[in-house]
Amino acid sequence: MSSDNPAERGSGPEFKGKEPLREAQKDSPRDSWVERLKIALGLKPAHSIRDDLEDALDEPDSGSEDDSFTPEERRILRNLLDSRDTRVADVMVPRSAIVGISEEATFGDLKAMFLSAGHSRLPVYGETLDDPKGMVHIRDVFVRMESLSSGTTVGKSGLVRPVLFAPASKPALDLLVDMQRQRIHMALVIDEYGETDGLVSLEDLIEIIVGNIEDEHDQSDDIRIEALPNGDLMVDSQADLEEVAMRLGLRIEPDEGEQGVSTVGGYVAALLGRLPAKGESLTAPNGLIFTVIDGDARRMRKLRIARPPGDDTG
Repeated sequence: MSSDNPAERGSGPEFKGKEPLREAQKDSPRDSWVERLKIALGLKPAHSIRDDLEDALDEPDSGSEDDSFTPEERRILRNLLDSRDTRVADVMVPRSAIVGISEEATFGDLKAMFLSAGHSRLPVYGETLDDPKGMVHIRDVFVRMESLSSGTTVGKSGLVRPVLFAPASKPALDLLVDMQRQRIHMALVIDEYGETDGLVSLEDLIEIIVGNIEDEHDQSDDIRIEALPNGDLMVDSQADLEEVAMRLGLRIEPDEGEQGVSTVGGYVAALLGRLPAKGESLTAPNGLIFTVIDGDARRMRKLRIARPPGDDTG
């Protein structure tokens, strides 16, 4: 016959699940009953590990080597926390700046394109970019350099590898995990109509966390603003917008949509709404003509700024 005594009923093994509640009550007397219930049920406390880490990053440096983050650690951790809301659309190379090659191009064309583009991977397409076939890695080109004739088409070369496909709304870190898991380091961004909208490389995704990664094709010189004999300016894309304006004696005031832009490259990209291709020109609202002199699918490097026609103030 079972006992009606609650104390006796609670002593059996079937009631051991209540022990954490008593422990929570004993160890955390100041917690509210809601927090104690969360702990008893194994639920995540209201103050998460993410909150704790953000609080730690916001704290001033104590000066102790044992319990302080280095500036580089703080930057990387902050980038990682901030990247939660970053989407593929935020980091992709836009369609207009994609450097790809047709499957009907020859092996000789492919070698020449790798030399001129400065990339280690190139997307391969059929008639257009909306008919993607995969990608070619430059390492495979070197391996087959002797065995493939220059007239062999890319499509029949055996060099085409698969690529990933992702919507623009996909979280960028999720795509990074997919690339790591499947060991495929290029993804094409596809819109709702199945058309190619952009391209994302593994490097683009890693740069979200660690910052810009310079390679042998990236210029490492100091940011320069060079005056040309005709009064134009040749500037690095990272040149300060206000300094360039002073050199020209003109106001370059970003419109409402470009607020917060501080570099020449950022200003041009904001006006266009995308990354411009090498050789592309843009006339700003104040008449200045910006032409991309050097750049690739991921960034602008150097621009030429010409004054409005008829302006002889330079």
